[in-house]
Amino acid sequence: MNTALPHTFDIGNERRDRLSIEGAEGELDFFLFTGDSFAELLDTYTKVSGKPQLLPIWMYGLNFTCREQADAREVLDDAIKFRHSGLPCDLITLGKDWLEDDASSAKQWNRDRVADVLRQENKQITIIGILRRQGFKIGVTVGLDCDPTLTAGYDLLLKLVEDGVSAFAVSYKSPLSVYPDKIWHNGMHSRELHNLFPLLLAKQLAKGFSDHTNARPVIQIERGYTGMQQFITTTTGVFENNHKAIVALLNYGFIGQTHVSTNMRVTSKEGIHSGFLLPWSRVNSFGHFQHPDFLEPPLRRLFQTYARLRYRLLPYLYSAAHTATRTGMPIARAMPLVFPADPVCRDLNQQYMLGDFLLVAVFTNKVYLPEGVWIDYWNGNRYKGLQSIEYDIPDGAGGPLFIRAGALIPMWPLMDHAGQVEVHTISWQVYPHRRSEFTLYEDDGTTLRYQEGDIALTHMECEARQDRTSIRISRRSGLYADMPVTRYHELTVHVETKPESVTVNGNWLPELTKRAKTDPHRGWRYDRIAGTVLLHLAEADTDERFTEIEFTYSANPASPLRQESSTNNGKGDDFGKVLKEALSSGEPSVAKSALEKWWAAEDKKHSKDASWFLNWMNASHIMTHHIERNGWNAGDVYGVAKNKLFVSPELDSPEKGIQLLLQMADHIVHYGKQRQTVKHPAVREIVSIIERELDGELSLSSMAERFAIHPSHLSRLFKSETGQAYSDYVRAKRMSMARMHLEEGLSVHEAAGMNGFKDPANFSKAFSKFWGVPPIEFKKK
Repeated sequence: MNTALPHTFDIGNERRDRLSIEGAEGELDFFLFTGDSFAELLDTYTKVSGKPQLLPIWMYGLNFTCREQADAREVLDDAIKFRHSGLPCDLITLGKDWLEDDASSAKQWNRDRVADVLRQENKQITIIGILRRQGFKIGVTVGLDCDPTLTAGYDLLLKLVEDGVSAFAVSYKSPLSVYPDKIWHNGMHSRELHNLFPLLLAKQLAKGFSDHTNARPVIQIERGYTGMQQFITTTTGVFENNHKAIVALLNYGFIGQTHVSTNMRVTSKEGIHSGFLLPWSRVNSFGHFQHPDFLEPPLRRLFQTYARLRYRLLPYLYSAAHTATRTGMPIARAMPLVFPADPVCRDLNQQYMLGDFLLVAVFTNKVYLPEGVWIDYWNGNRYKGLQSIEYDIPDGAGGPLFIRAGALIPMWPLMDHAGQVEVHTISWQVYPHRRSEFTLYEDDGTTLRYQEGDIALTHMECEARQDRTSIRISRRSGLYADMPVTRYHELTVHVETKPESVTVNGNWLPELTKRAKTDPHRGWRYDRIAGTVLLHLAEADTDERFTEIEFTYSANPASPLRQESSTNNGKGDDFGKVLKEALSSGEPSVAKSALEKWWAAEDKKHSKDASWFLNWMNASHIMTHHIERNGWNAGDVYGVAKNKLFVSPELDSPEKGIQLLLQMADHIVHYGKQRQTVKHPAVREIVSIIERELDGELSLSSMAERFAIHPSHLSRLFKSETGQAYSDYVRAKRMSMARMHLEEGLSVHEAAGMNGFKDPANFSKAFSKFWGVPPIEFKKK
């Protein structure tokens, strides 16, 4: 509706099949937009009403508004707590009491609130100078009472800007509420100016700031009207941070207002989860002590987790903000905007897409996954789309967060604040699935030069097929001031199986299997626990437009190498399939039966010559191949039993051959079953360490320190994954292995040492308590 006068919308209330728009005054004047999707409509609408502004990059970090009663000392304490606690933060906003209480005149600092240090000629020793040296930008809350049709509102803020203020949270007196009968300088009555007032004020402040500083303005106003997205940021006001706030925020997105946030509720996991996964994030202390350093340890750790995640995601969020300036598509996208053809998405108001690839659900554990494949960010579990799930929020998380398969997510290194270090390396999280692409936008982060084309673009494409995955990274196109000369890419590619080979621009790249300090650019590493391939690349040189990486996979990774020996009778591959399926069954009896049946069928040949040994080698090769294709480590699979199995085994008869194969298969089946049961990567790695290091230090505290996890959290996590207390699990493993050692003829002293006991007497007590008999009884057997 092209009017500033009051009008009403009736959407299916009086008549369910009718949208009615009524106004008591003015001429009927409106635009009718048509399009094939919400996204197309939004792009067209914002071509008329204006595209969203781009904020300075630091505004996409964390914003903290100090307690209203805070003095200079408390403000500095709040700031330094962020730095000492490892909590990234960019903007510190002061309350309105820091200014003289005269809304109609030029803003002046409150001399009763502000210490003399603020007015020093040497600005480096003012409170603003100290905060800026720590990497903070400074904002202030201001109240304005002016006529935007007469006065240049920015002139009232000029002194504050010259003192170093970079952002303003603005309140104003509503024309209709305070001056209901006033005729303003432009001839409008308050009734007509009421809707237009915040837009005129915002435009004056934003344009005044950018003209004066050549920097991007940050003007926060709670109210607005058509076109507000060009000038201001907003919060959801009185809704604070809850379900209603998210509904309001998503509705803002449908009119192109992308820079909307809430007042984060830091005292709840759900509030932290929701507050950080928004277009911009703010903690507003109001009259309370809301600094995250005052939270209970679990919430403080959660706050740190989300704050660090947000800062690593800054290039991803900033690229989404650039997209908004071009298409109107908001950063936080209501589900119908992204999935217009899915009828289920039309009624979802507690979940949304954050950029292209992240699905966020808030204040709920019920999540609908649209078409595609979705990966749980917290534990890596994969889900097929077109289903609703009841989500069990894990420890260390505040809510559901899913990654859309095909995601290409750029990340920065961790920083205390945006721009702390020059970024030479972009880390990419790559989740191959069919075909996907992403464009990384970079600019100077603060000025308006991006409007003139001073932008660098990096385009990435990924295509996944059954036998190969291809990734293409373009060389940066475009320039901007102080752009890093060098650029590197660190790729973490999430794969389902280990690739057979990796090439870069057609050149074979070796696998780096050892943990020795090696130039990471010389090869690739496979992390079997995380299921990822890691490689480092330099940007394509001036002669190349892009860098192409290709992973190739075996056409049939489960099949063993063919044996051409006549002893297989052409059936080696058939046996390989049977044994592979048996090893994957999770049932030791199935693997045992498969091996014994095959071995019995070859029994006649065993007695005639030594061809049984070729069959043993074939079966052994299949098992080794099965371990490798699953990305496991043989040392983990066989544990400390590997010495017994493989150090000079006396394979001088078919009977000993089959017994060794049966033991190998038993270890593989149990290890695979354990891996299927234990989902959490840290617990899987801990279980492997226990298997390998039964003779080492395996206390809960030492393991927790090794993984940088709090012992109580590790204890709960381990029990939830394995069904056993950590100490019970370690004890059972040690006692079982000790019994085996004794039965093999080792002394009590040797068995004790090989299972982590320095004192044989303590070992005997523990063994007797576990098995009900002293260790000497098993040695006698």
